[in-house]
Amino acid sequence: MNHCRSVMLSLSLALLPSLAQAITPVQQAAAFLKAGDSALAAHQFAAAEQSYQRAADAFHLAQMPTQEAAAYEKLAAAFEQEADSLLAPPAAAPAQAAPVPKAAPLSKPAPTPKPVSTTPPQNVPAARGSVTITVPAQVPAGKSFPVHVSGFAGDPGDWVTVVPVGTPDKLYDQYFYANSKREMDFTFTPLDPGQYEVKVFFDKPNFQNIVQARRTFTVTGTAKAKGPVPASLPRGIYQCFLYAPHVNFSGGFTMQLEPFLDINLGSAEFPFRYDAAAGKLNFTGGLFNGAVADAFFRGKSPAIGFHRPLDGTLVNCWPR
Repeated sequence: MNHCRSVMLSLSLALLPSLAQAITPVQQAAAFLKAGDSALAAHQFAAAEQSYQRAADAFHLAQMPTQEAAAYEKLAAAFEQEADSLLAPPAAAPAQAAPVPKAAPLSKPAPTPKPVSTTPPQNVPAARGSVTITVPAQVPAGKSFPVHVSGFAGDPGDWVTVVPVGTPDKLYDQYFYANSKREMDFTFTPLDPGQYEVKVFFDKPNFQNIVQARRTFTVTGTAKAKGPVPASLPRGIYQCFLYAPHVNFSGGFTMQLEPFLDINLGSAEFPFRYDAAAGKLNFTGGLFNGAVADAFFRGKSPAIGFHRPLDGTLVNCWPR
């Protein structure tokens, strides 16, 4: 699946020069940097931060690490300016002349209450708590099953996943995107017996993937025996995936989970401390220094999930 995504992305980049009005990732990154500078000058911090993040991802696609690092420096500076603005004392209100007393208005009869419309507004982002999940209370093992979700925000990166109960929110299993729709039906593949949970995520704010709604259900049947949770996290090469914008055929961006980088967990570049009882991994140096990851085992197969320290983007890693 990842190979197919990489082939499609490579094909799209190869076709870009031949398309009318198409632009390269480098040009797109430059446009994002310019937009970020303009937004920052106007103190529109959220827009500036998003533009700098997208510029960094575009430079990453173009394999330009120096420019990518410079974009991240601009992003960090935007975060600092936003923090400074929140700490600055509010400006004193200008002095105003004392109001001239006015005659009391003549009394009027109370207006007749108007009926409150029960029709929901259209094309308004869904608020937290308004998401509805429909899934069978019991699903036979070995059978596919439906999941219906209404109340998506309408963003291209909204998504839904099904995981065993107790799985940290930073980790996921089988998933589907809502493709900018507010309501959608999904069909998930068969699961082993046990307790599971449907989770709905919005890709905003800042692509941090916050759980908006969840619903539990049971997969019936005879559960397979499980061994004890390992007391240590395996060291070695892990492949990490980043939820970030990627160039599409038209030169714009779509949100995708794509390979981010391989890390050698436990090496001098990626040292860590693992707390088996809490299921937590603490990066103690390197690129992710200070990040706290959730570690989860299915049998003896580990996975880790955390938010990237610089911008809070979700990262998931599995052993190769």
